Amino acid sequence: MTRLPATHPVPATPATVRLGELAMAAGVAGFPVTLCYQEFPAPVLSEVWRHHVRTAGPDAIHHVRTQSDVKKLAGRLAATRLVLVHAPRLYIPTAWSIQLARPSDGEAGSVPAMLSHFTPEDQDEDPGATLVVRATAQESETIAHWLTSHHEGSNDQVANGEPFPVEMPAWLSPVLSAERLGRNPGPLRFRDLRILRALLAGACVARTRGVDEAADSAAVSREDYERVRQLLRCPILRPVDAACDPLATIMVARANVYLAAKAGEVRRHGNIPFGPHDDEQDRPGRPHKDPITRREIADLGNVRSGLVRRLVDYLHQGANGYEWYCRMGLVRRVPNRDGWPSFNVESLMANLRPWSVKQVRTHFDRLRRSGLITAERELGNGPRRYELPEELADAAYAFDALPPVRELVGSDPEASQDAGP
Repeated sequence: MTRLPATHPVPATPATVRLGELAMAAGVAGFPVTLCYQEFPAPVLSEVWRHHVRTAGPDAIHHVRTQSDVKKLAGRLAATRLVLVHAPRLYIPTAWSIQLARPSDGEAGSVPAMLSHFTPEDQDEDPGATLVVRATAQESETIAHWLTSHHEGSNDQVANGEPFPVEMPAWLSPVLSAERLGRNPGPLRFRDLRILRALLAGACVARTRGVDEAADSAAVSREDYERVRQLLRCPILRPVDAACDPLATIMVARANVYLAAKAGEVRRHGNIPFGPHDDEQDRPGRPHKDPITRREIADLGNVRSGLVRRLVDYLHQGANGYEWYCRMGLVRRVPNRDGWPSFNVESLMANLRPWSVKQVRTHFDRLRRSGLITAERELGNGPRRYELPEELADAAYAFDALPPVRELVGSDPEASQDAGP
């Protein structure tokens, strides 16, 4: 019997990798993009960067480790496609060097993309079109799977470094201006507009050069816009100066559910399977004590921990447990209320977003030490709850309001014809 060779589907390129490819392609069109990576495991991030280094080619890479490297960059910007910044103190001067080298409107020129594994201490000092790429457990797993299936010898070239002018069609005007979008609570900020314009240019360059290496210019198509719109809606992305901290918001929400369960606010018969709730800790003469420990926060982030199992099981059996569970930060959609009694505890645990011990330090502990996360009593002698400033808890994200392409070109037949396939 003849046995046919087994074929395995090639995994889709992770959003993190696609973003780096578009950033380099955007530089070819004269739109520099900076990507700051947070909380990625070093082995995973090093392989992602290695992929981008292979894409650009060894002669088009510039490492910034010393002040001397910043000075050398000015003389080789046109030949560089990727700048890797390794020292936090050199981030801002490197970003300024790249931004000041941008070609003027109407001029052809190439500038490099910039990558770092940290964010600037003062985000307002960053002059670039900068996105923070935040690791999630799901994204790290997707990258690891892609890396094991991606062939070293494959042609990773996205676009060569020759300048490539990109035209922004008129139908993009509603999203590339500072006007208020119909579905958005406010206009896109200046940095948001630069990020969007740069990634659209990168998508256009990558698509065009992928089909016709000899092409010397192109216009953004509908395909390019939708590709970028979907990418910008990924939960791993936020502009560098966005105040909202989604992970801290989830940590606070889950901690408050745990504190509510300890205080007996979840209606259920039987004993509470946690330590005693301390209502005496704020009385005069007693030392101040946080209502939850670092270890408990870490255990609440480990979705396979005994603490999470006891909490989820407790909520599952509670009369109002469904409402409390839905506040805990889910990785998938909220379960159907009608099916709530039939869900097993394991599936409910697996639907919770995890976090690591390191993320406890970089998100919850950092904000608690700075006084931005505080524990307050809702009533005079009621249980304490953690609270975040409204700005940090506001999950509104400007790019979520970007309209589908059909809303931009649907009312203009000429634009529909010119926008590409």
